[in-house]
Order: sequence, then structure tokens, then C-alpha cells
Amino acid sequence: MRVLIRKSTAFCNLSLYSNYLLVNPRNKGCTQLAFGMKKMSHDSVRNFLVREDYTPQDLFEHVCLLIVLAGGTLSIDASVWDKPYSDAKLNPFIARQYSGKHHGVVKGICLVTLFYTDINGVRLPVNYRVYEPTSGLQKMNFFLKCLEKYWIGFSSCTYNR
Repeated sequence: MRVLIRKSTAFCNLSLYSNYLLVNPRNKGCTQLAFGMKKMSHDSVRNFLVREDYTPQDLFEHVCLLIVLAGGTLSIDASVWDKPYSDAKLNPFIARQYSGKHHGVVKGICLVTLFYTDINGVRLPVNYRVYEPTSGLQKMNFFLKCLEKYWIGFSSCTYNR
């Protein structure tokens, strides 16, 4: 993650964007966030996302302070973003994949997300990966790799039990 040398003057920041994602279960685009803000354009949100270099480890370090990491449940979700008009030859993440939304195979990008539900019922994402079909891994092996990365992050997280 990028370390700031001086105070940022950008309208969009991590706190604002994270809160937006937590309270808005649908319509998570730049335009929708900007629509709710008076002084912000959708380009401000887009520029923030392009400028920052967040990793799944950054997500986990932020979330592990908000949940109880003992006695909870870990679940996996695979979502397919439809990309019917994109050229799969130009993007290694686009492939024909099964979509539960369409109950069939569509051309799209698969995002794998690990969610953790703690004993108090708080449910937050703790890890994510974009599935790359050209990697040679089947989705189940890819899920297992995400779990492995999660446990590495889990062991490095400082929290109160």
C-alpha cells in the first residue's frame, strides 16, 4: 500500500470508500458513490482506486480489527462479472464460466471472496482473488490457495482474543 508523505487533498479516501462498500450492498460503482456526494465526481473515485495499490493483505489487516477471529465461520463466494463484449484474448481473466445468476455459462471475470462471520454475527470479507483461468488451476484448487493465503494473514494479524 502506498505511504503518504503529505496530507492528501483527494476527495475520495480509504475510509470513505470502505464505508460506502459496507453500507451499499448493490451498485458499488464509482458513479453511484459520486452521486451521493456533493463535491465529488466519479473520476475522483476512479482516480483513488487507480492511484492506491491495495492488496488482499491490506483488506485483512483492516477487517481483523473489526471482527472476533475465534469461533466464527469462513465461507467462500465466487461471483462472475459478465463481460459479453470483451475480448478474452486481450484479458487473461476473461473466460467462459458458470454463472449462478444466469444459471449457465457466460463470458466473464470470476472474483473469489472469503467471508468471515464472527460469533456476534458480523460478516465481512477477509480475502479476495481474481480467478485467472489460464493459470492451470481448477477453481477448487484456486479456493484452497485463497484459504492458504487467508491463514497466512490470520497468523500475522494482531488482535485481542
